[in-house]
Amino acid sequence: MLDMQTNDSYICFSNEHPASRSAVDRFTSAAHAFKSLLLKNTGLEAHDDGDAPLQANVMSSAEQDLATRERLLATAARLFADHGYAHVTIRDICGAAHANIAAVNYHFAGKAGLYDEVVHMAIRTMQEVTAEAARVGQRKNAEERLRAYIHVFLTRVAAVDADGWIHHIMLREISEPTAALDRIVDDVVRPRMAYLRTIAAELIGCPADDARAARCAFSIHAQCIAMMNTAIAERLNPAHVGPDAIESMVDHITEFSLAGLWALARTT
Repeated sequence: MLDMQTNDSYICFSNEHPASRSAVDRFTSAAHAFKSLLLKNTGLEAHDDGDAPLQANVMSSAEQDLATRERLLATAARLFADHGYAHVTIRDICGAAHANIAAVNYHFAGKAGLYDEVVHMAIRTMQEVTAEAARVGQRKNAEERLRAYIHVFLTRVAAVDADGWIHHIMLREISEPTAALDRIVDDVVRPRMAYLRTIAAELIGCPADDARAARCAFSIHAQCIAMMNTAIAERLNPAHVGPDAIESMVDHITEFSLAGLWALARTT
């Protein structure tokens, strides 16, 4: 009768033939050797109290997939921002992200899918800026809403886009448009301009669809965008760049814009 007991790769047969015992011993020895090699190559140490601690130290397949995906996204965002979509290859991304060359196809179905996800991250962040400005400006008059928008925009940009990758992605889309530009305009630029246009229209005293309100919205936003070009601003006037300068620039852009809006209001 066969009696089998197992204990960490050890197998015992009752009344087995000596040849069978020898074969089992060789198998057990090989299993332990393989386990030792695996531990050595993965940098994990063996435990005497069973396999549970070993399993706790091994990242699950799902966790590995998520870590690789996030690494690819962060790397691709930087490379696309620096060089543009057309000038970055899958091999560039995987090499910089220390990922297998097939990882982009596995996670994003190719380079286009990866870029689409990078643009989606940028859009989501920019939408949050507009939404936060609207929340801060709730139940405030037009002047206060304008200041709130400028303050939120400059502080949020300084905080979430410190390395400028979102701004650089937008500049790349302007100079080298891809299919993503329509999404950026529809999901970010158009709603943002609509919000600023309502503020400008209220201050001028005209309908929101008036061409003057649209031009003023662009002028206000252009001043905010100019503060993102830190490479130029640092060379022109370093005192106007960085977190310490944000409040003074919020005051300046607000006062300058209000003066222009009030001047237009007097001509209507």
